[in-house]
Amino acid sequence: MNQLDLISDYVCIDIKNDKPNTLIIDNHCLILNGEDEQVIHSYLSVLDKNPNDVDTIWKLLELYISLYKYNESIPLLNRLEILTSTNENVFHLLGNVYFNLKFFEKAIIVYNKVMDLKVYCWEIFNHIGTAYAELKKFEKSIEILKKGIEQFPKEKELYITITNVCYENSQFEESLYYYQLLKKLL
Repeated sequence: MNQLDLISDYVCIDIKNDKPNTLIIDNHCLILNGEDEQVIHSYLSVLDKNPNDVDTIWKLLELYISLYKYNESIPLLNRLEILTSTNENVFHLLGNVYFNLKFFEKAIIVYNKVMDLKVYCWEIFNHIGTAYAELKKFEKSIEILKKGIEQFPKEKELYITITNVCYENSQFEESLYYYQLLKKLL
């Protein structure tokens, strides 16, 4: 430890080579005290000196997402995509940000990058299916959700989503079929 910088009465940030070394838990303490902008400023000043500091980018990104500052997180995710081109977590988070901002077409593109890396999780199938449904592309939505159910047959959320998508698309028999499968899982 080269120097200790007191940020608030509650949290100290250990500075090594002008780089805050904090835990997200510490940030939450600061946020609870209304000092989140001060933490954001600290991270941004570090990134001004070293824009490729992946650890700091991740910390700031987690803070932005926890504060629902999705628009601010997009440039960080784009930078991480360049710095860590095969990191499925970057694509997954970027897809989630686009999804939360209701940029469904962009979310689908990014989620498909995760799938291209052969990383499968039920949430991605569910988000892609939901995004297609929001775009009124119900057949594509159902196709993706069925693939998700094939991969994750015990994941209740997929059944809930496909039941709703089928119903919204006036496919009542299929909606009932998936609802009955869901009831068996409960």
